Amino acid sequence: MSISEHPLNFTPVGRKPRGQGFERKAEIMMAARDLFLRDGVANTSIRKIASRLGLSSTAIYVYFRDKDDLLLQLCAETFARLLAQFEAVTRDPTNPFARLFELMRVYYDFAMAHPDEYRLTYFVEHPRFDCVPKDVPEQDSPFYHGVAAFHVLVTELEHLAGTGNIACKDPYLTAQVLWANAHGLVSARLAMPDFPWHPSAQVLEESARVTLTGLLTRDDAGKLTTIT
Repeated sequence: MSISEHPLNFTPVGRKPRGQGFERKAEIMMAARDLFLRDGVANTSIRKIASRLGLSSTAIYVYFRDKDDLLLQLCAETFARLLAQFEAVTRDPTNPFARLFELMRVYYDFAMAHPDEYRLTYFVEHPRFDCVPKDVPEQDSPFYHGVAAFHVLVTELEHLAGTGNIACKDPYLTAQVLWANAHGLVSARLAMPDFPWHPSAQVLEESARVTLTGLLTRDDAGKLTTIT
């Protein structure tokens, strides 16, 4: 659920009954997300988050090591939802080129449906994002879902390259380029909503045509017409 669906002012709450820790953690994350987006990460403290909820700072530390941990868990939650949608695409036994397009579409639609979460994940300073691992880490890592989502794209490209269907010498590098293309489109749409954009479906199809055509081998040059 997007933070824009929640009021800016939270009603102070008291101690949660035993067994309701999950709800308390969700409330803390919701309040932190609001403050991070409104005031910026640097200007948001654990004390400020606790004050928003009528709690002591100690109550926050029951669930999070520090502010950085809270921010990373917010991003991990967003990536977990994106990963679930990506994995659903890979289970579709359709044209592999269509799956590449569908991953781009899912990424775009997800960002447009959750603009606040997307901004928090990509547009604010992340003190620990300089240590994101290249390979998929263990599932208890705060980077697991984000890296795993990226590797869904890598795996699709590895499969296509292995069958000789695309001219791709380095699937990891190509995945970076495809992701950067999708991220750039999303960022532009979020930053300039009043620009006279064509309908999203048309923009996505053109983006896929321009981006993916260069991957096709000579024998497969006509297959891109089947992606939609």
